[in-house]
Amino acid sequence: MLKSIKSNLQLVVNQYKTYNLLFILVAFALVSSCSTLKNNRDKKIIADVLKTQRKTNFHSGILVVDQKSTDTLINYNSSKNFIPASTLKLLTFFTAKNYLEKYIPAMFYEVIGDTLFIKGTGDPSFLNPNLKDSTALKFLSKFPVVSIDMSNYEGNRYMPGWAWEDYSYYFSPELTSFPIHRNVVQFSSKDSLEVSPAYFNKNVRRTENKSKREENQNIFHINSNLLDTLQIPFKTSSTLTVDLLSNLTKQSVVETTTSTPLSNVLYGKETDSIYKQMLWESDNFTAEQMLLVSSSTLSDTLSFNNIKSKILDEHFKEEQKQLRWVDGSGLSRYNLASPKFFITLLNKLYNQVPENELFHLLPTWNANGTVLKPEPNTNYFIFAKSGSMGNVYNLCGYLKTKKGSVLLFSFMNTNFNGSSAEIRATLHKTLVALHNAY
Repeated sequence: MLKSIKSNLQLVVNQYKTYNLLFILVAFALVSSCSTLKNNRDKKIIADVLKTQRKTNFHSGILVVDQKSTDTLINYNSSKNFIPASTLKLLTFFTAKNYLEKYIPAMFYEVIGDTLFIKGTGDPSFLNPNLKDSTALKFLSKFPVVSIDMSNYEGNRYMPGWAWEDYSYYFSPELTSFPIHRNVVQFSSKDSLEVSPAYFNKNVRRTENKSKREENQNIFHINSNLLDTLQIPFKTSSTLTVDLLSNLTKQSVVETTTSTPLSNVLYGKETDSIYKQMLWESDNFTAEQMLLVSSSTLSDTLSFNNIKSKILDEHFKEEQKQLRWVDGSGLSRYNLASPKFFITLLNKLYNQVPENELFHLLPTWNANGTVLKPEPNTNYFIFAKSGSMGNVYNLCGYLKTKKGSVLLFSFMNTNFNGSSAEIRATLHKTLVALHNAY
C-alpha cells in the first residue's frame, strides 16, 4: 500500500512545476505517517486538507523529526534557506541560555569614595514598561555621584537590514549599552495624557493626525483621541542617558570614558521572565539586547559579532557555513536559515533545557497563532516560535504527541500573497493529525 501511495504521489508531483505548502505538507505527511495513522478520524483530517485548493503557489521547506528515535517523518526542501523572521529568536534564546545564569547582569560597577563608576551590560529590563524592574535604579540612587561609561557598545543603533522608516514604531527602539525604559516613551490616556518617562512631557505636541516622533529629534506628536497605550522609541544619545539617569535618581550623573575594567557585577531580574517576554511577545528589542548581555559575559565589550562567533564556533561549526545570521530578533530580511538548521537547534535546546522548563518558556500555539493567555486545564501540545513578515510565515518548535513522544518540527514558507491565516490553519490541522497519530 505504501509503495502504491508513493507512486501515485510522484505522478502528481511531476505535473506541477511550482509546489504549494498545502500539497507538499499533507502529501508527505501521508506518505510518512500512513503506517501509523490507525484512526479514521485522523485519516479524514488529512484527506480533507488534501482537497483544499490554494489559489497561490509559494516556496516551502518542511522537516519533522522524532526527537528520541531521530526518525524523519516529513522532509521537503529542508536543506534550503528561507528568511527565518522571528523564529531566529530561538537562536538568541539558545545563546542566552548558554551564557546567562538565573539573574541577568544589570551593570558593571566599582565604588571609589562617594562615586559609583558603571558600565552597561545591555540589560533590557531597566525600568522596561513591559518587565518593570527597578533593581538597578534602587542601587544607583544610593550614591551621590554616578559616573557612567557608555563607550563599550560596538555597533550601530539598528542592526543590518532594519528599515530606517520604522524609527517611530514600538518594535524598533535603538540599541544601546545602557537602555532605559526600553528606549521608548510610553503614552497612555486616562483622564489626561500620561507620559513615561515624565522627562519627555515637554516634548509632546497634540495632533489630529497619526501619533509619531519626528525623525531626527525627540519631538512626539500624539493624537488627541489616543485611547490605547502607545510606545514610541526615543532617539538615544549619551547626553540623554545622563539626563534621564540624573532625573530618575535625583543624583549627580556624569559621563566618563575609562579603559579600566569594573570588577563587580550587579545582578537584576530573573532571566526566565525576560525570555518569556522575548519569545511570547516576540520582542525585537529584548532579543537584540539579550545578545549584547550574553556578550558581556565574555568581556565588558558589548558586541553582537563577538557572541555570534563564539556560539557558532562552539555549537554550530558545520551549520554556520550555510547560515546567515545578522541580528538577534529576525527583523532583518538579510537573515537566512534552513528547516534542517532549526531542527538541529531545537534538538540542542531540548537536550540542554529540562522539558518542563523549556515548554514553559516557549509560546503555546494554535491555528490563531501564539496563545498569549493560555486557558487553565487546557491540553496544549504545540510549543513553538512563529516568525512572520511580509510574504513570510514560519513555525518551529516541539509537538507533544498523545503517546508522549516529542516531535521536532520546522515549517518555513515564503513568497505567498495575502494573509497567513490559511497557512496557519493548514499547519494546525497537520500538527493535530501528527499529535493524534504518534
